[in-house]
Amino acid sequence: MKNFTKLSLFTFLLATILFTSCKKEYDSVETVDDAAISAYIQKNNLTASMIQDPDKTGFYYQVLTAGTGDLFKNSDSVLYSVSIKSLSSGTPYLTTSVNGNWGNRVGYTNVLPVTSQTTAIPQIPAIRTAINALKPGGSARIILPSYLAFGKNGSIHTETCWC
Repeated sequence: MKNFTKLSLFTFLLATILFTSCKKEYDSVETVDDAAISAYIQKNNLTASMIQDPDKTGFYYQVLTAGTGDLFKNSDSVLYSVSIKSLSSGTPYLTTSVNGNWGNRVGYTNVLPVTSQTTAIPQIPAIRTAINALKPGGSARIILPSYLAFGKNGSIHTETCWC
């Protein structure tokens, strides 16, 4: 019986060592995205012109054209167009129609008015932050990490749409 107990203990210890030594540490999605964004900004010489979001959540924006007049306020109505592309490949995922723009009050521009079969409406506060930095006629570029667009596990930040 003593030999069986010793053998069981030895087997348990050996299995514990084998399984814990094979455990691989992965970088978090935030770390991977932040490194990719930093590399993109440096590669494209955007370091001086990119503005990190005020809340330091991970996105950057760049005012391409400031526009004219006064800065937008949350209560102002705006028409805007959006083009969402992959940072690594440039593959477009969403582009507004050439014949129309999206319109909303600036305070509500964090919700994309997506018309599809899904009931999910992506929440992207970076759009509102960039629009608040513009004047009428202005344009901006936003670099948004995937974890802010799709969440840590790939599901989009949503609110229910009863369309």
